[in-house]
Amino acid sequence: MKESTIFRLFWCLVVGALVVRVWSVVRSARVELVDDDDEIDEASPGVAHAVENIAEVPKKVKIYIYELGPRLQPWLNDSENIGQYSLGSVMFERMIVDSRRTRDPSKATLYVVPVDLSRMTFGDDKLPPHEICALVAEARRRVEAVKKPRTRFFGEAPVSYASRRNGLDHVVPVARVASSMYWGWGKSCADTFNWLRSMQWVTIEPPYRVDAETGEAVVDHSDIPPMGGAPRHHIVPYTTGVRFRSRDDAELLRRYQRSANRTYLVAQSIGDHARKGSSLRSNLKVACARLSPGICATDWRAARALTLQRNRKTAGPLKHFEQWLVHSTPHVALYASATFCVQPPGVTPTRTAVYQCLLAGSIPVFFESFLVDALNPLFSPAPLVTTSVVQQQEKPFQHTPSKGDDDWTQSGPHPWAVVVSTKRATANPFAEVYGKLARMDRDVVDDMRRTIAQAAPRLQYALPGANIAGDAYDYAIARAVITANNAIANAKDL
Repeated sequence: MKESTIFRLFWCLVVGALVVRVWSVVRSARVELVDDDDEIDEASPGVAHAVENIAEVPKKVKIYIYELGPRLQPWLNDSENIGQYSLGSVMFERMIVDSRRTRDPSKATLYVVPVDLSRMTFGDDKLPPHEICALVAEARRRVEAVKKPRTRFFGEAPVSYASRRNGLDHVVPVARVASSMYWGWGKSCADTFNWLRSMQWVTIEPPYRVDAETGEAVVDHSDIPPMGGAPRHHIVPYTTGVRFRSRDDAELLRRYQRSANRTYLVAQSIGDHARKGSSLRSNLKVACARLSPGICATDWRAARALTLQRNRKTAGPLKHFEQWLVHSTPHVALYASATFCVQPPGVTPTRTAVYQCLLAGSIPVFFESFLVDALNPLFSPAPLVTTSVVQQQEKPFQHTPSKGDDDWTQSGPHPWAVVVSTKRATANPFAEVYGKLARMDRDVVDDMRRTIAQAAPRLQYALPGANIAGDAYDYAIARAVITANNAIANAKDL
């Protein structure tokens, strides 16, 4: 009798466990069904839409933001203090109110690790390397504690979402490139750094290296720390200080670019931070100073004061917009006074001035093709087809060189920028830079300016509630989704 009671009790426990397990599997299956509906298929027509339809691309995206606490993200709510290291705070401000945000990680298609690495490493309130390592290690513990539940009766043990796809569907907004992070703090905790580096980095500066022979920056396709990671990391615009408040601002910006009084051929604002061993910057400064008046503008304060003074005498929405623009980004008045803006590389290839130049509707002049290759997706008719930071135009920009222009085969006009040989520009900036710009065909110049005007909305980050589809934030999310899906698909093929 005793043995029979024990036997019955045993089977009751077994049946109860089975019922609980079956119920768990049913619930998980329902979650998986929702996930399948929400997945983005990178081969679908919606993914390859032209950039004008960029708002339609990520409609089914579900964004999950890890809760890391104020100690790990103290700067992320500081979106008012806009600067070159503000990418994390600007994107976070939009993400937390994004209608595509989900608080259920099982329903997410994109995961955000909101650690503001750029300000930790380079900002005015930067931290010592050992503190950054400790904070990132704590972030890793919190991220890996969020796990996907078991979905089958004899399925695998719960695994963290960060490990499930090797971090390929995880995003970290980072203002600077991986190598800068490595030398800043990553070398002090290589394992923690590499864990974070396995994820996508939405960055204003793509992975690069300086070619030993040419001395120019090139995209680094390797995957060896401290650099590399081009297939995963992708470039987004700098934060310029201008943030659209409504749809009207996008149209007013185009009108401002068209109506700007461009009395100079070239504008340039060049600091002293040159690449080691390069005399390009100093030579450009000397050449600009020796040119005839009315050709090369350099005084941004005078240009700003003149714009503000002129606008006091007039009224209207465009003039009010111009006032706001010049107050938000002082250098924009200088670049708006010229057709071209000279952008020599500094210690790193990217510069805030490039985006201020584009904001003004001026045509940037580069001295290496690196930035043109990296930024082409922002200007291409179909920028979401590929996820690499290097994307060649499907239809190459056609330029018929004028007499004496036959050496512009590698360099020369692109759809939205001009590239000049670093070596030639350093040796003779008068002829190779200013002379060739002065001889450019007017129709080609007008086409380039139209391309810049069309891309204007997706080069700026709108404020929450501005109701602008297809700005820089939407572009960053769409690129992150496509990058994740392609990387996951490629990983399955290995």
